[in-house]
Amino acid sequence: MKVFAYADLPAHTLRIVGKIPSRLASSFARTLSVNSKTITLLDDTVSDAARVEEISKAALVIVEAPETDESMSTMLLALSLDRAVLVEDTPFTRDLAAEVGGSWVRLHPGRLTAVELEKALASFTKSPPTGTPDLDARDPDTVSQQFTAVYRSAAASR
Repeated sequence: MKVFAYADLPAHTLRIVGKIPSRLASSFARTLSVNSKTITLLDDTVSDAARVEEISKAALVIVEAPETDESMSTMLLALSLDRAVLVEDTPFTRDLAAEVGGSWVRLHPGRLTAVELEKALASFTKSPPTGTPDLDARDPDTVSQQFTAVYRSAAASR
């Protein structure tokens, strides 16, 4: 949130959704009070329906801590709703970008900085993704067939 507050992004807004850790509450409150026109917060545990609604309203979903289960779930939900994600460059996120399309998974090096956020949003605005992300490899039937093949292969090798 502070990265967004420091960035020079007068045409953009930030919506933060999810329960804020109590240890960060005062920091969030200070930043929100200074940036109330551009940053909003829904500080609550969010239902699946509310997550879908919030992500559907976003032009770009910024994901922190890409290796957590919740972040992975958020990225896949965003992609399934045809929303691009901005996430730290890790081996997992590089693989995801290669799988679904680099215009859908935008990578930034290391911790997100105001400069990197400005660059990413400028790039996104100049060259938004087209079509839909390629989620075919995530199709439940395809995944089920792959697991079945692996188990049958393992059983046959015994």
